[in-house]
Amino acid sequence: MMPGLDILNNLLNEERKAMKLRDSQRVQSLRSIRNELQLAEKEKQDSLTHDEVIANLTKQAKSRRDSIEGFRDANRQDLVSREQLELELITSYLPEMMDRASIQKEALAVIANFASLDQSQTGKIIGQLMGNLKGKADGRLVSEVVKELMQEVSEPEDSEG
Repeated sequence: MMPGLDILNNLLNEERKAMKLRDSQRVQSLRSIRNELQLAEKEKQDSLTHDEVIANLTKQAKSRRDSIEGFRDANRQDLVSREQLELELITSYLPEMMDRASIQKEALAVIANFASLDQSQTGKIIGQLMGNLKGKADGRLVSEVVKELMQEVSEPEDSEG
C-alpha cells in the first residue's frame, strides 16, 4: 500500500464514522479535504506519495487559516467555525510543527554559515531554512523568527553611526 494512501484511507474511515454518527458538518469537512487530495491525484495522474499528501494538507491548512482570518474580518462566525473544524481535521493528519525555540535554533545554525550578514540576505536565509524545515515548520513563523534575528544582528551596526 502506498504511504499517501494511508492518510486517504484514514480520512475515508473517519468520514464513514461521522456518517454513522450523523455528524453532517464533519462529513462535509472530511469530504472537502478528501476531494482536494483526489483532485491533486487527478492532476498528477498518479497516486500521491506521503510527502505530496502532507504538502497538499499543509497547503489546505494555510488556505483555511487565511479563510478564517477573512471571515473574522467580515464578521461571519458561521463560516469561521466551519473553517476551524476543517483546519483541526487537517492538522490532525499533519506532523507536529516545530515550536519557535526550535526554529530559532535552526535559524541560528543557518545564519552561522554566512560569512557576512546584512538585511539583503534575509531572503536567502529564509529560503535555505525552509528547504531544511519543509513540512516541519510554519513558513510564517520561520520568516518571523529570521527577520527578528536579522534585526538583532543589524541593530549594533545602526547604533554605532
